[in-house]
Amino acid sequence: MSSIFSTLFYQHDLWLVALAALVCSVSSFAGIALVDRARHLPGPRRAVWIFVAALAVGFGIWSTHFIAMLAYMPGFAIGYQPLGTLASLLIAIVVSGIGFAMAAYGAGSSDRLLGGIVVGIGITAMHYTGMGALEVGGSIRWDMALVNLSLLFAAGLAAAAVMIGVNSSSLKVRIGASALLTGSIVSLHFTGMGAADLSNCFAVIDNGALSTGWMAIGTALGSSVILGSALLALLLDSRDARRRALESLRLHSLADAAAEGLVIVRDNRIDGANSSFAALVGLEREALLGRLVGDYIDCDAIAHARAADGQFYATVLKAATGESIGIELVSRYAELEKGQTEVLAIRDIRERLAQEAENERARAETRQSEMRYGMLVQSITDYAIYMLDPDGLVASWNAGAQRNKGYRADEIIGESFAKFFSADDQAAGLPEQALRTARREGKFQTEGWRYRKNGSRFWAQVMIEAIRGDDGNLVGFVKITRDITRQHEDAERIAAGSRNLGLSLAHMSQGLALFGADERIVVANRRLNEILDIPDHISIEGLGLHDLAKFLTIGDNTDPESIDAVYATHKRLIAGEHDGEITQEFSGNRSIRIVHRPAGDGAFVSTFEDISERKQSEQKIHYMAHHDGLTGLPNRGSFSNHLQSALDRVGKGARVAVLAIDLDRFKEVNDQLGHQTGDAVLKLYAERISHGLQDGEFVSRFGGDEFAAFKTFRTDAELFAFIERLESAVAERYDIDRNEVSIGASIGVAVYPDDAHTAEKLISNADMAMYRAKPNLTEHVCFYESEMDEAARDRRLMARELWDAIDKDQLSLNYQVQKSVQSGEITGYEALLRWDHPTRGRVGPDVFIEVAEECGAILPIGEWVLRQACREAATWDAGIKLAVNISPVQLGSANLIDVVRRVLESTNLPPDRLELEVTESAIIADKARALHMLQQIKQLGVTIAIDDFGTGYSSLETLRAFPFDKIKLDRSFMSEVETSRQAKAVVRAILELGRGLDVPVLAEGVETIEQLDFLMLEGCDEAQGYYLGRPQFMQPLPEQKVS
Repeated sequence: MSSIFSTLFYQHDLWLVALAALVCSVSSFAGIALVDRARHLPGPRRAVWIFVAALAVGFGIWSTHFIAMLAYMPGFAIGYQPLGTLASLLIAIVVSGIGFAMAAYGAGSSDRLLGGIVVGIGITAMHYTGMGALEVGGSIRWDMALVNLSLLFAAGLAAAAVMIGVNSSSLKVRIGASALLTGSIVSLHFTGMGAADLSNCFAVIDNGALSTGWMAIGTALGSSVILGSALLALLLDSRDARRRALESLRLHSLADAAAEGLVIVRDNRIDGANSSFAALVGLEREALLGRLVGDYIDCDAIAHARAADGQFYATVLKAATGESIGIELVSRYAELEKGQTEVLAIRDIRERLAQEAENERARAETRQSEMRYGMLVQSITDYAIYMLDPDGLVASWNAGAQRNKGYRADEIIGESFAKFFSADDQAAGLPEQALRTARREGKFQTEGWRYRKNGSRFWAQVMIEAIRGDDGNLVGFVKITRDITRQHEDAERIAAGSRNLGLSLAHMSQGLALFGADERIVVANRRLNEILDIPDHISIEGLGLHDLAKFLTIGDNTDPESIDAVYATHKRLIAGEHDGEITQEFSGNRSIRIVHRPAGDGAFVSTFEDISERKQSEQKIHYMAHHDGLTGLPNRGSFSNHLQSALDRVGKGARVAVLAIDLDRFKEVNDQLGHQTGDAVLKLYAERISHGLQDGEFVSRFGGDEFAAFKTFRTDAELFAFIERLESAVAERYDIDRNEVSIGASIGVAVYPDDAHTAEKLISNADMAMYRAKPNLTEHVCFYESEMDEAARDRRLMARELWDAIDKDQLSLNYQVQKSVQSGEITGYEALLRWDHPTRGRVGPDVFIEVAEECGAILPIGEWVLRQACREAATWDAGIKLAVNISPVQLGSANLIDVVRRVLESTNLPPDRLELEVTESAIIADKARALHMLQQIKQLGVTIAIDDFGTGYSSLETLRAFPFDKIKLDRSFMSEVETSRQAKAVVRAILELGRGLDVPVLAEGVETIEQLDFLMLEGCDEAQGYYLGRPQFMQPLPEQKVS
């Protein structure tokens, strides 16, 4: 190896070496390109291009060798034998040509491999033949190992170059192959030069030898000329190839555009096909290439087509799916890129065959039909079908004619058809007119009365058609008559029904339109014009749905886009969307309900109903159902719904406060100023609290003087500001009909999610908080606390237990003595109820009476107390009276009078010994009714006392309106009478009032001797209290006097 490198770098002129490599590269690229081009050329042109390639590569190899030899510097002058030098050139050209021919004509890669090896052998033979032509003295010694190595280099690299380069048109591949071929030549040369030892050689002067200078000039000129010619030829051929490629592309495009299938056949294999043939077979074109054409078309058929001299031959094509397709086949030859080539044209004749079969079937059916028609005409009995001659005489007669007319054929043939007309019609010339019309226009049609042989008539549908011969002359007439008497009568009935229907449509409250399948109105009533405000001059019949859409637009939106939108909406309704129904709003608060219903065969019926009044009524009803009738505020149901919606959508970090509002002192307003003033106060308060409501705020009236509100808030400041607005609304002055009204409000607040999670629970908790706020004199706003709920639960439990208290014998009565202040004698006892609960212990009336009134248990308990007290009082001394308290709930009960009457009867207690005590607050709720009921009780003989006088309402009007039998002075005055001058003054005034009205006064709550002395001094009639006697069980205290 070292000898190769030393020879290259120390014994050669490297510039000339580079020139040799350049010449070798150019010739290698030209040769590879020429051989590849030759592979695709037909016949003689391929041989020409192989020869040009052999010249280019052979001369390139030879030039490379001798340019490299000119670069060689052995140390003495070298000459060249002319014949040996020329022989080396011929060897390079001939052997390279053989190798290129093997590659170009070969079918596979092995042929290209062998061709490349031959080219490598040619390179080797040229080199060593050229070395043998050196003119030197002495002998050249050879290193056979390097000689063999040079042969391997030449053959291996040349084989690789031809294998890859001759089978590709890629520029990169060709450059690579050229590099391999250049490597083959260069490696052979320098390995061979490394194998030659010229150390024993010397220069020889021979006049016949070629000098180095002449060799350089000849080599350079020859290489330039041949390589230039080769490259020029390659360039020209490339342009020609591009032209042919474009032409081929056009031909392929034309072939693909052809409806016929086209197949290029070479050696009975498919070398090309257009898209039509590929589609017919059912494969991609690439999949067809190389396949036998006999796989798809029978070989005998192809042979027949070839022998048919350009005429189409009918046969069958076998598709890839196995389907047999009828085709016509023709074989032609065309001059293509590869020379004269067979082209098969295939025409799909399935449609034509199907059409021919259909035509034949139609002809057969026609013949059959004509035969059946002749038989049919003779067998038809529903139609009279017969022939008339040109003069109108009957020429033939079928069974239907005999059945309809009553004449036999032998009776009517030859007679004039005019005898089927009435005498009047015959006199008017109608039969002749019918024939003239049929003769002139080809056909005559009419309906009318026709007569039978027996004189009866029927309504006939008649058609007379003229028959002419091939020469155009009239042959006669065919006449068809059908008895449609029933249909005529039905039509008359339908016409009458239509007239009635028209009257009905005209008087319908709804607008109605029948649309045909073309969306045009077939029939419509007058009401439709009125509902849609369609002007009278517009004919509604024939209008399309799109035309009607402009009358269905709202307001002045009659631009095309709005009309199209309305039309599209109703198209969807007609197709079934929303059950074909829509309620459309129009200007002027008009609402039209439109319903579309299919009527079959694409037709549809549309009704238009003006529901403006009904909808307004529904809206009013809906408003009334969700709003308070007096104030216009939302009612309880609406409040609950809105509250639930607010809870459903409350965001993170937000809360919802529910506020229960109850107006204070509102009852006094109603009682003192009347309900009209009270209603005005409610409306004004509602107006104030609803004014200026912010987002997330809602107010409502539940009824009476109860209001409610809620607010969605994030900070406490927002809630307090809302509460302040509600309080300010009630704190402002209320001037109603020149009356200045002062009211207040108790507000309970419950907050979601702290106090409850449901709307119902929030409202309930807010109510509890409001009731907690009511008795508070300083704080009118109370926030819900869990203890309230516990108290409420306890009250509910107590209410349930109270209903069972009588049955479980848990109730008992104590009695407190009442005495005369002046004499100290016992005048009576007051019955006081006690409840002994098994777990609660003794429960005072101040605890459970209010609960009993709320839950309604006070009625059975009150009746039990009255009955038990009367039963026990009946056992006392005759002069002792019984005092029993009556609850406001009892006083409001309609059967109180009956209860008192039954108790007195059942216990045998004299009525004048019973005294019922009522408070003025119990009377004031419904004063007239209460006083009327007390008057009736008084008529039973029972006395009535007004209890707790001096507190609450204490209206003198009440004393004036009813003759009470006793006034009971409230205990609160007695507790202060010893220390308060004002209390003494009040007591004196009430005692004086009693004397003035001649009504005795009883003072409650007497607990000291000083209080009793004061009463005695002031002339009080009776007293009651711990000082005189504590309440005791069952039996009253023994009689005693005041000391």
